[in-house]
Amino acid sequence: MLVALISWNWLRQLPAPQQNYAGVIVSLARQEHPDTSAYQDPEIVMRLDKRHHAGFVITAKDPNRVNFLLDEYTRRFANDFLATLPPSETRPPSSST
Repeated sequence: MLVALISWNWLRQLPAPQQNYAGVIVSLARQEHPDTSAYQDPEIVMRLDKRHHAGFVITAKDPNRVNFLLDEYTRRFANDFLATLPPSETRPPSSST
């Protein structure tokens, strides 16, 4: 019964549905905790909080605005955060389902 109550409270906190467009940008970052405070566009609705990663979810009513921000952030992320790793020498284990 407690699980149902917690789930219901969580659902009540969800914002009302909107007819917006959305995009996601995620990058491996050189910094352990990248500072994304220079990115202040109001279309940013979620910031990724993960070690050595930078990322956002953005939304807008205009799909061109979403595309513009994704293009701009791609260039800025390359300068501000981008880290690359060489390919793995071994193949990761496959999961059997």
